[in-house]
Amino acid sequence: MDALKSGKIRAAYLDVTDPEPLPPDHPLWFVPNCYITPHSSGGHYNEALRLAKHFVANLRRFDNGEPLIDRIV
Repeated sequence: MDALKSGKIRAAYLDVTDPEPLPPDHPLWFVPNCYITPHSSGGHYNEALRLAKHFVANLRRFDNGEPLIDRIV
């Protein structure tokens, strides 16, 4: 976190954290150049298509001012 805040590291994209999941008040959630992605692995049949459909559905909801599906805060 110090390296991110100082600019020594420009950005971090984290798929795995310790602890996992991060508690809602964990400091990493509040570092502006730290991006935490959903930890998903393994792959499933049609996974890319399912993820794309999920994204498009949420994009439509966002555009219409509706609550997002599976939003993690």
